[in-house]
Amino acid sequence: MVKLSLIPTASPIHPKSRWARKIDEIVKKISQANIEFELTKCITSLEEALKFKMETDAAGTIIIVLTGGTSTIAKEVALRSKKPIAFLAHGEDNSLPSAIEAREKLKIEGIYSKLLYVDLEQKTLNKELKVFANVAKAYDYLSNLKIIGIETNLNNYISIGEIKIKIINVSEEELSSTMKSINDIEVAQLEEELTKRTEITDISESDLKKSIKLYLAIRRLMKKYGANGVTFNCFKFILKYKITPCLTISLTNSNGFIGACEAEVPAAIAMIIGSSLSTKPSFMGNLSAFNIKSNTITLAHCTAPLNIAEGKARLVRHFETGLSVSLDVPMSRQDVTLLSLSKDLSQLMAIEGEILQSSMKNPSMCRTQVEVKLSVPVEKFMEKALGNHQTIVFCKVREVIEELAKNLGVEFVSP
Repeated sequence: MVKLSLIPTASPIHPKSRWARKIDEIVKKISQANIEFELTKCITSLEEALKFKMETDAAGTIIIVLTGGTSTIAKEVALRSKKPIAFLAHGEDNSLPSAIEAREKLKIEGIYSKLLYVDLEQKTLNKELKVFANVAKAYDYLSNLKIIGIETNLNNYISIGEIKIKIINVSEEELSSTMKSINDIEVAQLEEELTKRTEITDISESDLKKSIKLYLAIRRLMKKYGANGVTFNCFKFILKYKITPCLTISLTNSNGFIGACEAEVPAAIAMIIGSSLSTKPSFMGNLSAFNIKSNTITLAHCTAPLNIAEGKARLVRHFETGLSVSLDVPMSRQDVTLLSLSKDLSQLMAIEGEILQSSMKNPSMCRTQVEVKLSVPVEKFMEKALGNHQTIVFCKVREVIEELAKNLGVEFVSP
């Protein structure tokens, strides 16, 4: 559950008896949204604000503007937060005018903040607060993303807005030695589990064991470097090792981490955003076909997480090469959001849709295939699509992602 920091602010000229009651009322409203929070003492002077230290593991900051005359106090408190910021106002004591002024003062500093408003007589905060909480959660996940690269030679850091994502390029020697250190017992245990959970079609036991050994080696390397993501330069890797990373990417995503194909860091970022907002891991697919008449697109890749399967997944040979192991993972009919980032991480796009069918077994596409009906005209989507890779998020979260883009300082593209 995401945690938010609540910081009340009030003017020293307003009676404490009035604004103290407002804190209790607002906290009660926030509690109704079933969101964890920590409440600090009320800051009532510029001197206190300038001395304030933001020492918290909360994912986002809500500054409660209780009275008029607090815009500078609230702004100074906000400047000490490195997390998404919201100013919360109510309809009395000049709270709303001060909150608006605080937001404008932050804007001059080049910092985005959200204005939340609560009617203490009628309105609950549930929807607005949950959107902000989900934005804070996604921002927090993204801030903690650390990726190892296999055969990638990526830059050591990649930035989206002010967030720096560390990349650790693992050498061929280290990967090879780590794979050799995996023992047969570990491999056999995972092989037995996969045999129960999947249908294995036309795959040699030797190929399956090699794929399992690769996954276990990657898991060990991620633990060594404190990483929570991995990406491969897939075809370079396949040609060198004769092992596809598809099963490794699938199992990595199935177990709460991020695995992305083709050294695609923007897709890894999209996947961690999506996974933070859903109870299921995300799936990155190639934009393989579209149909204007049915207003659908078809996404396909060989790497879908096992734990999104509706029924048993199939382990089959890799599409392009016919080598090793890849996956055909069936999915249920459900609402989704398609998320993508531009290569330079300056643009973010999200549209909603519905899965109509999957596991179509088209022999001319990657093994996991899914048809999605879009909520916007498919020709408009195709005109503005940010690259080939689209990340499927298994819920409707377009509103949250648009708000997240503002916090990251990237352009939100709308078809």
